[in-house]
This record gives sequence, structure tokens and C-alpha cells, in this order.
Amino acid sequence: MEFTSSSGYSLGVEIEFQVLDIKDLNLVPFAPLLLEQAPKILRPRLSLEFIKSILEIQTGICDDLRDVENDQRPRHLPGIGH
Repeated sequence: MEFTSSSGYSLGVEIEFQVLDIKDLNLVPFAPLLLEQAPKILRPRLSLEFIKSILEIQTGICDDLRDVENDQRPRHLPGIGH
């Protein structure tokens, strides 16, 4: 996600997910594959980390924690949820 400026104070959240092997719970380098297979509508919010077993999702620019919560709910993402 590209950094954009905002007026006043703002808030953004990044959540990192570690990709684990279902059998032994070891980290596996499948984050690039997950990003490739993610729905197109989500891809602008997803990014890879240096370690290939980590996939990150970011919020947009938010004014407060309520905005963060609303931003992460699927119904607020076009084409996802209800």
C-alpha cells in the first residue's frame, strides 16, 4: 500500500499473519502464493514481508479506533461479505 498524507492526526494498523504448516506448525514460505491467490479486491491491502512466511494486511487511513474496526470488517470491502 502506498503511503499518502492526511490532514491532522490519523491512524493505520498493520496485521501480520504467519503462514504455518498444518501438520507440524512450522513456518512455511507460502505468503507469496497466498498473495497471488488472494481476491483482487484485497490485494491492494496485502503486502509481503522480508520473511516469506509472513503476509501483512493494512487498514486505510483512519481517524480513530472505530474507523479501524469498520475498515477491517468484510462488509466494508466492496465485493466481500454481505
